[in-house]
Amino acid sequence: RVLDFSIHHNNESLSIDGPLSANPADTVKAVFVNFNIAAVNQILREDNVQLNGNLNGTAFLSAVTKKLSFQSNLGIDSLAVNKVYVGSLALVNSWNGDTKTIDFSGKIHRKLISVLDLEGVLGLSDAKGNINATLKQRQSFYNPWLAILYQT
Repeated sequence: RVLDFSIHHNNESLSIDGPLSANPADTVKAVFVNFNIAAVNQILREDNVQLNGNLNGTAFLSAVTKKLSFQSNLGIDSLAVNKVYVGSLALVNSWNGDTKTIDFSGKIHRKLISVLDLEGVLGLSDAKGNINATLKQRQSFYNPWLAILYQT
């Protein structure tokens, strides 16, 4: 069991609480508040990708030792990729244990305007982590950050 584990720094925090078991009714909850995503830049260093923004939201994990279940509802305020402002991202994810993929859907907003809808599947069955996604552009949206993604 993870019992009220928390990391705090200034106004950002990550809190985790809940039992780790095979029982689907036992759920571990992770709560992100103003969590600076630049912390993952060390992992992305080889891909020449730098992320900035603040992660907020909740993730749930259950049946950890049996048929894993994972869902999250997360948002990133002021998302930037390689110092290019993208907007605010709202993202819902869930683990599909049958296909071993993460299904996702979300939106990117700039101020109050929805500029991009995204929906897709992140494949974890191979080392490449292939992504199949549908992107729907809502407004005129300059693509410098999309060009960055196509280069990687």
